[in-house]
Amino acid sequence: MAQTAGHDINYIAITGALAAIGGKGGKPVPPLNLVGDNGGGASLLFGGVLCGIIEAKTSGKGQVIDAEDPLFKQQFNKKNWPRCKEIMAARFKTKTRDEWCDIMDGTDICFAPVLSMAEAPSHPHNVHRKTFVERDGWMQPAPSPRFSRTVQEIQGPPPLAGADTEKVLLDSGYSQAEVDTLLANNAVAASAES
Repeated sequence: MAQTAGHDINYIAITGALAAIGGKGGKPVPPLNLVGDNGGGASLLFGGVLCGIIEAKTSGKGQVIDAEDPLFKQQFNKKNWPRCKEIMAARFKTKTRDEWCDIMDGTDICFAPVLSMAEAPSHPHNVHRKTFVERDGWMQPAPSPRFSRTVQEIQGPPPLAGADTEKVLLDSGYSQAEVDTLLANNAVAASAES
């Protein structure tokens, strides 16, 4: 299965762990991604990668992880974490984000670039899915969820911060005197245009 994408639920399903989670005689209950991905796969992979890096750096040779290897066990010592972080950070800094994208995009690697809000609307997946829309000169997330029969529409541009503060407070049951006091004491903010 090494050439197929893997997911937490697959790992715990084929190892019997999923069947053991849940009420007796009931259906299995997936425990988020805490058992296979985080508790099992990620922690062991992380330790193995770091061990391999340290071994390759000291001996110039790679190796397969042996769980009895003292170096493997030593990686879980918290005092080594700062150095491990430095090693990983240095490795990631050897390439730009776009270079990492070129290497990993289109693979089964669980990877995605961290995009800014300005970049996100032009990502090919978001363009294809029409995740963002422009309305009245403002780029904003498209309404979600999308329904098959009811088409959601954006009613207008996003409000300026604080533009509807007074209305929201009044609609929430505050009196005009309480709203005036909150505004006067800068406990809440209203935009100049409101």
